[in-house]
Amino acid sequence: MALGTLIFLALLAGGFYLAKRFGLIFWFITLINTRKAKFTRRNNSGNSVFDISPARPSWTLILICLILYLIGNWIFQIDTASGHPGTVAYLIWIFIPVFLFFLLIGARYRRPAQLTISDKELADGKNSWGFPEIAGFYIRKGSRRGEEEVGSSLSIDPWTGMVFGGKSTSALLGKFLGGKMAQRSYLLTMRTRQGSREIVLAGGLTLETAEALLQDLTEVIKPHS
Repeated sequence: MALGTLIFLALLAGGFYLAKRFGLIFWFITLINTRKAKFTRRNNSGNSVFDISPARPSWTLILICLILYLIGNWIFQIDTASGHPGTVAYLIWIFIPVFLFFLLIGARYRRPAQLTISDKELADGKNSWGFPEIAGFYIRKGSRRGEEEVGSSLSIDPWTGMVFGGKSTSALLGKFLGGKMAQRSYLLTMRTRQGSREIVLAGGLTLETAEALLQDLTEVIKPHS
């Protein structure tokens, strides 16, 4: 087996270990989800149950990583066959972790969630809160990526004295890719009357789904509060 493939498998195994250790296993599970978050509402023994599915990570980023690996592996095969060390391939592969970083945007809360509303309380499967305890529900951005300003850099031609300006291509690419993940990383949060800290009820949401979920959740709770 090619050394490049072994390195790729090692990185994959290491990533899976870290995902499991730090609770990111749901990141892998949501890869088969749709690009838009969704939820369903059902009745269970008189209780209203919301089953929430987060949006999957961007396949664009995954495709870029796969292409970088294939290009690097192809160059590595050619270089090693000609007696060269294959250094260029490693220089290409080093960009894979850079793109994988964007996939971590919103990963902490990108997991399925279930909210159950009874006559007296709201429960998320682990904790429950009586309606008098709830101060309000909110939609928050899980990341500000994609909103940052990309400044222009200026240079002067020493021969003509002409000034040239432009924006960094890598910065623009990072803004675009980070923005794609941020758009599917919205959070539905709740604050109790015990303090200002907000509790995340669901994450990995697209804005449209988050707004619909907030509206339906409020409509169900309002008659009981």
